[in-house]
Parts: sequence; C-alpha cells; structure tokens
Amino acid sequence: MKKTISLILVLVIAISALTALSSCGYAGKEIAGVEYEVDRSFIGPITRTLDLESNTLTVSENILGEIKHNEYTIDRDAVSKLPDILAKHRLTNLLPSYRPLTMILDGSSWTLTIRYKDGTSKVSAGYMAGPYERFRSANKEFYNLTGQELFGELSDSYKYAPFIVTDFKNASGDSVYRGNVSFLSCLWRGYKYGDEAELTSGAKEITLPKDTEVIELYATDASTRFINVLSAKSYSPEGSEEREVDFEFNKYAILKKNCKISFTPEKNRTYLFEIEFFDGTAKYAIKCAE
Repeated sequence: MKKTISLILVLVIAISALTALSSCGYAGKEIAGVEYEVDRSFIGPITRTLDLESNTLTVSENILGEIKHNEYTIDRDAVSKLPDILAKHRLTNLLPSYRPLTMILDGSSWTLTIRYKDGTSKVSAGYMAGPYERFRSANKEFYNLTGQELFGELSDSYKYAPFIVTDFKNASGDSVYRGNVSFLSCLWRGYKYGDEAELTSGAKEITLPKDTEVIELYATDASTRFINVLSAKSYSPEGSEEREVDFEFNKYAILKKNCKISFTPEKNRTYLFEIEFFDGTAKYAIKCAE
C-alpha cells in the first residue's frame, strides 16, 4: 500500500514538474531562426523559414517541380515571442528522429531546424510519425499573433471567419432577398485583420429590398453556429453617431438556419456585429444604403 502511495506521489510530482516546465519561458541559447519543412509524397516539399534578425518569413513551395517563393515581414514583437512558443509547446527538446512502428511507403516527412546565434543548430526529423499535436498547437499560437503559418498548414476553417448568410424578410416573415454578409475585415482568433474603422467604412453598401422589415443573420451549418453576440452597434454615415442595436438572438438552436440574429434595419446606417463562435470571434459589417 505504501509503495502504491509513493508511486502516485512520484507521478504527481513528475506531472507537476512537466507542467511547470512547459509554462516557463525559453531559457536556452539565443535563437537566430527556425525552419520547418514538410516533404509531401508525390507533390513536393514546402519550407517555412523564419529569420528572427530580419523578421522575415520565407515560404518556399515545390509543387511537382514548379518552385514558388514568398516573403512576409512579421511584426518584431510577435517574432520576439517565438522562443517562448517553442518552449511552451516543447519543440526545443524533440528527439532527433521519429519513425512509425511499422513500415509505411510513400508517406510524408518533416524536419525542424532551430538555428542559434552561436552558429550551431538543433535538427529533428520524422517520417510518418512525430509530435504533431505540439506542432499544431504552436502553429495556432504563432498564427494568432502574426496571421502566418510556420509549423505546417492549418485548416481553412481555422484560418478564416465562418461564412454567414443574410436573409431580408418582409412583415409576413417571407424572404424578399438572401445573400452573403459583406465584410471588409474581421477580428478572428485574436489576429487583427484591419481595424473597426476600416471595417465599417469599407463595407459594401446594400440597398434594402422593397418591403424589408427584418434582417436575419444565420450560420450556414450547425458546426459554425453562433455561441454569443458580444456586441451589436450601428453608425451614421460619417461615423459620428454610435448606437446600440436591438436584436433577437436564437442562442440555443443547433439546426441549420435556426441559429440566427434578427434586427430591424434603418436606411443610411452601418451595422457592426461581433459574433462568438466555438473557435473564436469575428466582426461583420452591413451598410444599408439610403
């Protein structure tokens, strides 16, 4: 019994130590750059290289022999957080090699290279095996800071705000027009694509169809249904007058078209809704013409 209790205590202490270690900031040698390459079977490799001194992210992609290069300048403050991201997600202490237990042909491989300012490097590589969840979580955190991927590719559903639909209805509740919400930019998963002023001023004008009494916004499927409406505001054309918007929110519906926001529009005003989804928040603007 005593041995069992002692073993449990050792495990608890070990888990606590690992948790504390993963939450600590980076304390190793100064990092000069990071390179992550994925060699996709039958397609070709894609390499992402981040230089911490020039704040430049270079993406090189070989698609069936056609090579493309793109360079992106990353915010210096965001780049300075990369060492802590590497430490937090335990990418600084990877094994040199990862392999599956059974042989797999025609699979993909990856290589992570961390370059240090003293001229040395740490290289880890894998073939059809590896700490993929660590890469995904680190990639999400880096993307939230910069809007760019570094450790592989994220799904479109993670990178882009959910598609929602507008439904213009008359007093009887019948649709007089249906279309997509027009928006210029949005806050999505913590990364700011433009600011609120750009969003409201740049939204395309929508001429209200005849007999429109209510506009409804709804998610296109249950997986992107709204969780909450964080704010709902409207603005005058010059943006000098801001008002809260009265709306109805069918919060608990999970079926298609049933999870919706309803409000009564006024001509010559821009409406801005900040909507919470399962994986983040997004802002959408609708500008009703005179």
